[in-house]
Amino acid sequence: MTAFGLDLGGTNLKGVAVDTEGSVLASDQRPADTRRASDAELSAVVAECLAHLRETIGEDAPLGVCLPGFEDRETGLLRGANNVAAMKETPLIAWFEEACGVRPRFLNDATAAAWGEAWTGAAQGLDDFLLCTLGTGVGGGAVVGGRLLVGAQRQGAEFGHQVVDPAGPICPCGRRGCVEAYASARALQRDTGFDPETLADRARSGDADAAAAWSRAGHALGLGFSQAARLLDVDTLVVGGGMAPALDLLEPALRRVTDERIPCAVTVAPAALVPWSGAVGAARWAAERAQPTD
Repeated sequence: MTAFGLDLGGTNLKGVAVDTEGSVLASDQRPADTRRASDAELSAVVAECLAHLRETIGEDAPLGVCLPGFEDRETGLLRGANNVAAMKETPLIAWFEEACGVRPRFLNDATAAAWGEAWTGAAQGLDDFLLCTLGTGVGGGAVVGGRLLVGAQRQGAEFGHQVVDPAGPICPCGRRGCVEAYASARALQRDTGFDPETLADRARSGDADAAAAWSRAGHALGLGFSQAARLLDVDTLVVGGGMAPALDLLEPALRRVTDERIPCAVTVAPAALVPWSGAVGAARWAAERAQPTD
């Protein structure tokens, strides 16, 4: 069964059409400023993206959507989406039905990315792993025992909001010392004045201050993963998101922490489906829920 997946983030909308094996048949990416755009502007971008995918494959299909935050099961509103301010408190089902003409299935964006990577990406064949997404914020998703960890409030494995230093910097969620307060693009720019790409170039060119900033971020990731790994009994971390290309700068400090705190060998791997991991996972989620039951 063909399925569509949309991944609506802080600055971009990504969409895919996938077949029953998880192969991407069509893809589309376009700007979508979910922090400042009007409701009408966002609706138009979503509708145009889905129309392009439908036109490309010549048929309609189930739709999965992933976003930062989570869908409140009682109210249907988007909650906890600190990095997509224009969508906060949005009645998701009604909004997307109007924009797309179909009732979608929802997942948290990092949870969807984990499900995509488990299907055809870096975690294919693994029954137990944690994925973190590094970008505007820090997200997380997990597969445990071969099953996607969604959670009671659809916030399973919310990696970025583990507190690693109660006296640390204030996180966009309002708490102090979350992983996201150290290891997100926003945090790195706050501390150094440089965007992650520029900061990575400087670190690789020998800038000691830039290298130290990546080391601090890697240390926080190591603390967060160590806590989650002991709780979930996972030994693999897949790193995705827009900052994944800087994994080489994060990994040394991350591994120093995990070597001290986790009593087994740890595998750290870059996500293989970037930037489509979330969209592919959302499409898989929708396809699975559209299958007839016996």
